[in-house]
Amino acid sequence: MWQSVIVGAMILMLVFGFTINLLTLLAIVLAVGIVVDDAIVVVEAVEHILHTRPDLLDELYRPMSWHRQNEHRDGEQPWFDLPVLHDLHGTPRMFYLGWYIRDAQEFPEVPRLTPLQIDAMSTLERLANDPAFHLEMQFEPGDVQLINNGRVLHAREAY
Repeated sequence: MWQSVIVGAMILMLVFGFTINLLTLLAIVLAVGIVVDDAIVVVEAVEHILHTRPDLLDELYRPMSWHRQNEHRDGEQPWFDLPVLHDLHGTPRMFYLGWYIRDAQEFPEVPRLTPLQIDAMSTLERLANDPAFHLEMQFEPGDVQLINNGRVLHAREAY
């Protein structure tokens, strides 16, 4: 039964022109038990920060160092620089894993987070946990979730 759901999802992706590169931006969750997922729409978060703390929005557009979590090749730095927020064709896109940014601070060569960067990260995390901004979803066995990771921040809380 669940195999037909996956096949159906793949057919829809093909029909809508999703490529392998685009699929890497999508999260596909096949629930084999109950999954709790929280999501927040990036545009809403950006609009809120723009109206309440525009100085913090600038910080999210600046590159921050991210820990590679031991997934790097020999000779490659164990961190990389990437802004949390960027625009694609005029639409804000966001990728955020706060602990990757905080973990990168263990490397002496990585620039220290500034107070404004720390404040921007805390503000983003507060928004993501604010019931006015996030949506909690529960999935049953066989449910499929397609999320564009650049437009929706999400986190699984339980399996």
